[in-house]
Amino acid sequence: MSQPWGDRGGQPWGDQGRPQFGGPGQQQWGSHLGAPPPGPAKRPGRLRIIAFIAGGLVFVAVVGLVVWKLSQPQYKNDDYGIPQPTAHAPQPPEVKDPAEWDAIVRQNVLYQQTLDTPVRCELPDRLDPTWAREQVQEFLQQQVNCLHRVWGPVLDRTGKYTTHVPTVTVYDDDITTACGKQPKGPNNFYCRADQQLYFSMDLLTDPEARTTQVHPAAEQMLANSYAHLLQGRAQINDAVRTQGQRQKAAEALEANRRKTLQADCYAGMYLAAVAQSRGYGEAEVAAILAHARAIGDDNLPGERARTHGTGDSRAYWTQLGMSTTEVGKCNTFVAPPDLVR
Repeated sequence: MSQPWGDRGGQPWGDQGRPQFGGPGQQQWGSHLGAPPPGPAKRPGRLRIIAFIAGGLVFVAVVGLVVWKLSQPQYKNDDYGIPQPTAHAPQPPEVKDPAEWDAIVRQNVLYQQTLDTPVRCELPDRLDPTWAREQVQEFLQQQVNCLHRVWGPVLDRTGKYTTHVPTVTVYDDDITTACGKQPKGPNNFYCRADQQLYFSMDLLTDPEARTTQVHPAAEQMLANSYAHLLQGRAQINDAVRTQGQRQKAAEALEANRRKTLQADCYAGMYLAAVAQSRGYGEAEVAAILAHARAIGDDNLPGERARTHGTGDSRAYWTQLGMSTTEVGKCNTFVAPPDLVR
């Protein structure tokens, strides 16, 4: 069994067998000068008393400041530079060799990284559904800065991939993007063609989206879209897309579910990293998981292809992301089929 720090064979630190200073046979320092002659007792002056009290107050204040600082969260990445949003991000290299596809999705260098936590994210308390479109866009663009502060250092550490600060376009009508025309309706998405994020105002009022009932729902949705951007930067999106062109329909659908559920997991990692600064507690965690479950393929109205995963699968991977800092734990591409239904 290892000894506790500072244990030196039972002796206190600094006591190495030498006699205690001033012990038997030793003179106290200065005793050779003889004892000073006795004199009349002096009362401490008023100024000395005031100085003593003031010194005590300063000491208490300093101790209080130290205790307060020690009790504050030690946020990571505060000095990480956040560049201006860019609508002209460089495209990641395409994956043209089929031999590389499997390694990219299953053994990506991104999976070897660890997320820093906690990370500071200073936003207004919550997104208000009564805000104008410009206010919503400003809120979400600020959140993108938080997302970059969490994920930028992770991609930098891969030595292979980098990310950028995308723009967020909030729309309230039909919109034409580099990915084609998107009709008005509750939706948010990452566009692979321009590597930007899009968010519909209809999400704030649509009852199925539950955004107005769940405090972090809008932040969760944007974190999920940003996670797809991460997958794009790490070539995962491209590998899944090109591989899917050669797969049977069922295989391609499963690969897409694995990609989407990985994004759920990454979103969970982000939400956990900023939870302290955002004031998330048990109620918010429960709401996040309920929202993840509500947007599963089996819980949305109408007939839907199994492209995103069931509610249980989406809640599972979101919760896993919130409980880990290891990016590799979100490697859905090596998960058993029953976890990616």
